[in-house]
Amino acid sequence: MGNCCHRRHRCRHRHFRRHRHHRSHYFIVGVPIVTGATAIAGSTVAVVFAGTAAVAGLTAGTTAVVGVTAGATTYSYLIYLLTSARFSTEVTKSEINSICTHRDVNASLCFEFLNSSPQIAALDFDGLTKYLLTYESRKFSDMLKQFQSLVNSTTDPSAKGSYDVCVGTFDKGTSCFDDAFKDLASKDYITLEWSVVCTLDMADGCEEELSTFKPNPQLFKDISIVKNLSLMGLVIVKLFLKK
Repeated sequence: MGNCCHRRHRCRHRHFRRHRHHRSHYFIVGVPIVTGATAIAGSTVAVVFAGTAAVAGLTAGTTAVVGVTAGATTYSYLIYLLTSARFSTEVTKSEINSICTHRDVNASLCFEFLNSSPQIAALDFDGLTKYLLTYESRKFSDMLKQFQSLVNSTTDPSAKGSYDVCVGTFDKGTSCFDDAFKDLASKDYITLEWSVVCTLDMADGCEEELSTFKPNPQLFKDISIVKNLSLMGLVIVKLFLKK
């Protein structure tokens, strides 16, 4: 599997015009957006790239001149912003709408979840995926415990067998989440997609097993929630992270 390294931000040389008689050093940090420049003692100039277009007030494909004062002298640095760069790393409302209105996703649950916390609005797609996986993995763990309890408390052999199947699928699902977190951390989005599919398959397997009898309807509701969270994760990976 590829590691999708093309998705990572890489530091590339930008166009700088340096003063001929001044020995300066340049440091580029983070994503390619200019938020400011700071003169450091010893005539070392650090040009820091971080933040968003809203902060910088700049747009792709434009040229900006940043003034830097080192001692008593002011230097100008000509910086060209690449058109291909993604300046706003936060997930936009339009992108959230694209996720939640996808044909595979339960729109009402999706919008409710993505609007449930102010923290979500400040996340990029990697952060949103991690937030989603963290929430869903906890739901999986809770449901695993619930099915384990049902196995121990149920006397009907058929129902006990079905609950035991769900214990197995949800236990496997927790392992899928472990893999998903590793894939996300390494930005291996291709493998991440399969790890998320694994969580969906495990929930599906349990749902099919429960459909052979009439358990508590709340179990189906809970499974439906985790399945939809997995589907949301798949949409994010396919539409945005793998681009």
